[in-house]
Amino acid sequence: MILKIKDNIEIRQDNDDLHFIDTTTGIRKIFTTDENFRKMIYLLDEEIEMAKLFESLKEGVNQNLDSEEFKNTIQSMIEHGILDKNNDSDYSLSKNDIERMSRQILFMDSFSKDELDGKYYQHKLKNSTVAIFGLGGTGSWIATFLAQSGVGKLILIDFDVVEKNNLSRQIYKCQHHYVHFCSFKDVQNYSFSEVK
Repeated sequence: MILKIKDNIEIRQDNDDLHFIDTTTGIRKIFTTDENFRKMIYLLDEEIEMAKLFESLKEGVNQNLDSEEFKNTIQSMIEHGILDKNNDSDYSLSKNDIERMSRQILFMDSFSKDELDGKYYQHKLKNSTVAIFGLGGTGSWIATFLAQSGVGKLILIDFDVVEKNNLSRQIYKCQHHYVHFCSFKDVQNYSFSEVK
């Protein structure tokens, strides 16, 4: 497992205490530390394999470092939202997806209470399909926001014809290659099991 301190975590030291501040939510977590812990935090500033981290700490700081205690510390830091487990290979997110959605991923990370991270939730959005019936003043904005949030497939359905008087409240443009419009007649060709 590859570990790294999350990008949204700011660390401040106060004597033997380390303050981990989530810059997205403002939540502060305080740990009383020893030399092992401070060295581990230093090493976690860059991505590092868990086994390599353990060996580095054992060689450099404490030859008697207990592997169970080390694993518990890592697990605690993951549970407190301080460490990022690099799961890029587990999800269908490209490097470009992660870079483009990095703020949103950090935001979702901040509120994740389980083992799943923001990349998992972004992956779920990327692999989801949303149908919007009606692209008036509200529907067109919703379609845009869903596309910007990373929803993978949008089915936009409107039986109206775009006219000049629509342009003051609707924000889509028909010439975008990634937006496909279908008429109400097209929808009638789907069975209910296909439209979910």
